[in-house]
Amino acid sequence: MADTPQEIGIDPKTLALSIMGPIKEQLDATLKEFREEEAKTVAERDVARMQVLDNKFADQAKAYEELAEKVKSQYSLPGAEPVGDPKKDLSIARACYGVKTGDWAKVPVENEIRLAMQAKAMDTTSDPLGGFIVPEENVRPIIDILRSMTVVRDLGATVLSVAGSPVQIPRLSASATAAWVGENTAITPSDPTFEQVTATPHKAAALVAMSNEMLLMGTPGADTIINQDIAAQIARLEDLAALSGTGAANSPVGILNTSGVNTTALDVAGSNNYTAYAAFIAELRTDDALFGSLGWAMDPTCYNDLLTMPTADSTGDHFPLARVIIDQIGGGIPAERVLGYPVKTTSQMTTCGTAGSCTFGNWADLLICEWGGITLTASNQAGTAFAADQTWIRATKLTDFIVRHPVSFCINS
Repeated sequence: MADTPQEIGIDPKTLALSIMGPIKEQLDATLKEFREEEAKTVAERDVARMQVLDNKFADQAKAYEELAEKVKSQYSLPGAEPVGDPKKDLSIARACYGVKTGDWAKVPVENEIRLAMQAKAMDTTSDPLGGFIVPEENVRPIIDILRSMTVVRDLGATVLSVAGSPVQIPRLSASATAAWVGENTAITPSDPTFEQVTATPHKAAALVAMSNEMLLMGTPGADTIINQDIAAQIARLEDLAALSGTGAANSPVGILNTSGVNTTALDVAGSNNYTAYAAFIAELRTDDALFGSLGWAMDPTCYNDLLTMPTADSTGDHFPLARVIIDQIGGGIPAERVLGYPVKTTSQMTTCGTAGSCTFGNWADLLICEWGGITLTASNQAGTAFAADQTWIRATKLTDFIVRHPVSFCINS
């Protein structure tokens, strides 16, 4: 039998500690490692859980954004999203807010422009009725919309920025002549003859009444609504004057009433054939004027006349309708063209068959003379604005129209 610790003179407690000590250290190390691994596992599990929650939140946020876009498309005005940087770009709506409330501190950009305009003109631009004058460089969005809304501009009319009044614009009335000459034969000189066409400013004015509730609540898209309304009013007025202005009641003289313009007959809708519209082009061809920004401006009744034109007359002769209306151009893009030339319609012209219902020509020879841009003034006290709790926005623009070469156009008589 083995000797006991006592028999060999070893204290049992000391022996136990010497044996258990290393084992305990190993157990402690193992336990520490286990706890570290457990903590690591918990952390990884938490990270994984958080990733799942993040993904779920992102999906919900995307769903809410899609829902918001759907609601906005159903219940808001198309194209009425606010544009520009509120910290540096002028907002007409915010300027109207300042006019209404007098609290210019909340619209610092507009207030800075207001003060600059007053200082520039030594207070002469400050409206005595609490108005706000917008400088020319800040109405570019309206000019851009105006360009797309105006038929004569869209067809390629030439825009001239002029100063002073009246403005003399030279026009060639008789060209120099050329001749064949023999050797050592003197060349007979000939001089072109010029005449002056006078452009004088005519004031176009538009007035937009805005609800103060819309301005005070900061309705999104208020600037877009204002810009589009002003541009639409001036566009209709410009088309009417450029196409058929009489020069009376402060309006310019348009193409219809310009001396020397070609004319051809056009009957009421339903009574015309292919040759009636071809005659417009023939007039310019005869005058060697069939070049440039060629196109048609016509009343919708004339365009409908083309769409419903019979394919044959009473004698059975067929008209080449494929050349009258071309429905598509390359790539299947819809196009509006008559006899190969672009066409724009406007209700500012007379109905088919009456004088001025259809005009064909080189629109680059229609000069739009502009004295500055559009001047906008806002007031909440002018007229009945105060009583109606509105802010009125007045737009004025100085313009004249000059037909540089009358033979570049043909109208129906």
